[in-house]
Amino acid sequence: MFPSARMIEVLPAVPLAARQPLSPRIGDRLIHPDRDDQLQAVQFFDNDSKIIASNSRKNNLQVWSVATNNQITSIETPEEQKFSDQFWTVVRDSRLLTYYLSRAKVESVEDGTRLGVNVAYPKSAIHVWDLNSGKLIEIIQKKPPNQIRDFLISPNQEFLITHEFASGTFFEAQPSFVRMYEFATNQWTELPREIEFPVLLSADSRHAFAFVENQEHDRTLGIGIYRFPDFKLIRQIDLPPGFIHGSQIMLSNDERYVIAELKTYPQKDVWNQWRSTIASFKVATGKTIATFRLPVKNDSPSFAHQQLDDGTLVYWNWKGKTKYLVGLETPMLSKKWETKLGDYELIRSARVEPGGKWIATIGYPDDSRFGLRNTEIDWELVPQSEMLIVDETGKVLEKLILPAGASTIAFRKDGISAALTGVGSVYLMDFSAPFDNAPKSK
Repeated sequence: MFPSARMIEVLPAVPLAARQPLSPRIGDRLIHPDRDDQLQAVQFFDNDSKIIASNSRKNNLQVWSVATNNQITSIETPEEQKFSDQFWTVVRDSRLLTYYLSRAKVESVEDGTRLGVNVAYPKSAIHVWDLNSGKLIEIIQKKPPNQIRDFLISPNQEFLITHEFASGTFFEAQPSFVRMYEFATNQWTELPREIEFPVLLSADSRHAFAFVENQEHDRTLGIGIYRFPDFKLIRQIDLPPGFIHGSQIMLSNDERYVIAELKTYPQKDVWNQWRSTIASFKVATGKTIATFRLPVKNDSPSFAHQQLDDGTLVYWNWKGKTKYLVGLETPMLSKKWETKLGDYELIRSARVEPGGKWIATIGYPDDSRFGLRNTEIDWELVPQSEMLIVDETGKVLEKLILPAGASTIAFRKDGISAALTGVGSVYLMDFSAPFDNAPKSK
């Protein structure tokens, strides 16, 4: 029996907590052309004199002047890039690089008794833009185009390193590889096949670090230390027995140690059950210094983008729905502190301020009524985001109430001014005033 209109039960609306006042640290608001879409990336550039931010639905990048808050230019990426996962970065000479995960064209093929697929990525490319004029300067594309999954700009901004999935006909697993593009010569170089992304570069662009796999890409051999940019192997760091690589690798502040996420899988060929371990290695000798095993199964740590000034490695994870921020001493990886962030739907970002004295985390309150990953969201019904300021000891210095949809923050070099992304807006922030729970000066 099908229900009639009289049988439909209309549930009352779930009441939403009243909006709280925003933190007084939030100042001017820069309006993005797409006012109903969440901005998900922001960056200062040109000696911190300009701000650029992008939205998620239409890939419109907007540039403002820091001095006047006025719009300078707007870049609307090509039509085929809309509603796709796009990433971007600003490089020197006011150039912008954008790329996106090209939709694959897949066809089934047969070769005798074997079944396979033919995969093509016709639109996959990197676009180079002039941020002063908003005009497209160049399209960087290898023939045939592969799917570019991620990229890295060298600190000296002379090279582009890409992680790609190959196009072509495959009867087994689709291979991935890492390539390098030199801006001065417009030349592509395919890096040794054992190199696995992510690739990490030293601050002086003289050395590269990457996980090393066998030719079949089914076993991790270690961490390779290479001379950059010719990628001549200097030393290979062997991993402890039974470990394979995770997805994160970083250098200590003094670049004497490599810190990496490693994984173990208790059951062979069961890839949804794992245990993560953080390990540190000495660059000069390749010796394993210490390991720290995460207490929860199937939990991968999310590293902050840099360490604190005292060398503390910060990562966040969860135990059930509760999120925690953890500080580890480097290189011994002993736990210094653990701070409860709260019951959040997710932690969107954790950024260390330029001076390395504190870290800002942004979280969404845990509320299953709101699908924050959907493209069509009534932001008036979404709970407000929250920011916690945590110092080198793990102490929460201040809790800030943010607009709904606030997701990430970028700092100017002075560590006082910052830009916060929101819905259709970038909010300017000021951290010059003392924090609410900061120690009183004597």
